[in-house]
Amino acid sequence: MKQGDAIGEGDYALPFSYTELLVSFAADSKVSAEVLLEGSGLHLHDLVAAPSHVRSNSYSRMVLNLLSQARDDALLPWRYGRAMSFQTHGAFGLALRSARTLGEAYDQLPEQYGSRSGGAQFLETRSAAGYYDIVVHSGNPDTPDEAVRFHSISSLINLAWLARAITGTQEEILPGQLHLAWPCPEDGVPPDTVPPGLQLMFSQAETFLRYPTSHLRIRTLAGAADLKAAAMSRIENELSVPPATLNTVGQVKWALGKLGLSRGAVESVSALLHVSPATLKRRLKSENASFLDIKNSERFELVKRRLRSSDVTLSVIAEEAGYDNPSNLSKAFKQHFGLSPGAFRAGLRK
Repeated sequence: MKQGDAIGEGDYALPFSYTELLVSFAADSKVSAEVLLEGSGLHLHDLVAAPSHVRSNSYSRMVLNLLSQARDDALLPWRYGRAMSFQTHGAFGLALRSARTLGEAYDQLPEQYGSRSGGAQFLETRSAAGYYDIVVHSGNPDTPDEAVRFHSISSLINLAWLARAITGTQEEILPGQLHLAWPCPEDGVPPDTVPPGLQLMFSQAETFLRYPTSHLRIRTLAGAADLKAAAMSRIENELSVPPATLNTVGQVKWALGKLGLSRGAVESVSALLHVSPATLKRRLKSENASFLDIKNSERFELVKRRLRSSDVTLSVIAEEAGYDNPSNLSKAFKQHFGLSPGAFRAGLRK
């Protein structure tokens, strides 16, 4: 079923190359394309047609089909992440490879990654106490837990190997940590599945990839200012308008991400989307949504993410989330979650 310029079902759209990779990967695990596509809204002829995008629910359904057929293989997301690192990733990959240092490449990740995943995932980077963290979040609260785990592990493994590829350090021992909210597979993770020196830490409060900030100075193999500028120009053009596959709610979230929650008033969001505030509100109402509910939801998600980083003050978080002061943030947070930000943060440390 076609919707816009993407096939399948769901609110988000990913490059179709991920579907092609998943079909090939599933075949290596003895799962046929017919079985992989069951209940996804896609058909074999769609694979041959190779459209530009596939919608997120269809892709997640294929992931769940793969997992159900290979339940005894807990390493599927680990191997899939390794396979993803061999992809070119279009202008995104070109921009990463033409950066001069790993830090310069990492600085490009958040906005580009969200675009590459069609909004189905988004990425946050943060620096604290000599470490640099990369956090991947699911953009769709309705994605089943199994699929979230698969996407999260494979995405971070992909980024870990991709960083090694662009710096030529695949065989070197470089210290780093992969924190995972899930327990270790019963048979463990083979050493050749992760880059040398990457320590795996299971059953953690949050899932993220951590490197010492000293890694940011590592030079890339093919740094080229002109090539990077050309790739970034193409990416900026792609990111200057919301993806055509997003509904109005998705467009509002996209605009809030571009503007920042502190500047994301309905007037500024409407202007960015080239509609009047009245038109925007009317379109949201037709999708059973309101601007304030969307913004508050995005605020609380940001606050929860920032509270997981123990050295970020409530004043800083309040400013990022668009609250006038920490007291207003605390009041709103407690009304929504039933506990204060401090209690929420303390609970993460237990």
